[in-house]
Amino acid sequence: SSHLTVNGGAILGINGVPASINDVTIDVDGYAVVNGSKSLNVNGTFVTEGELVLEGNLLSGVLRVKGGGILGVNGVPATLNDVSIDVDGYAFVNAGKALTVNGAFTNNGTFTVKSDVNGTGSLLTNGTVSGSINFERYIGAWSENHGWHFVSSPVADQAISPEFVDINGTISSDV
Repeated sequence: SSHLTVNGGAILGINGVPASINDVTIDVDGYAVVNGSKSLNVNGTFVTEGELVLEGNLLSGVLRVKGGGILGVNGVPATLNDVSIDVDGYAFVNAGKALTVNGAFTNNGTFTVKSDVNGTGSLLTNGTVSGSINFERYIGAWSENHGWHFVSSPVADQAISPEFVDINGTISSDV
């Protein structure tokens, strides 16, 4: 069986033809990037205690982000199978980028889908999901041409007050 370890301080870049390996580990302070339209096929488990940046696709049986590890989605729409984020692990989908998880998604760390003036990230799940997910949503300032913004909860039975509007109904231009 083939196992690849990216040691602390080392950098792994997948830049050429699609690569395939059984297991991958990124140690603390290690860094790996899957570039552009390239893909890395990990037949077993991909574990990161360092930083993994997906600008291309990672096909993996299980992706585990250990405590202190970082997963960033920053390129073409990425598709993963099972994803597990440990306590103190951090993962994010950058604004305008997309991640699809086709299996179990377990988050015990921090997972954020980012948003900015240029767009909003996307997370699609086709399996079980556990843990919380932070979704950012950029809302531009009010202007004569842009008008009001209506905000609603994405789930049933979520009250708008007091979470989004204070109990007195005071509206501020800073909201």
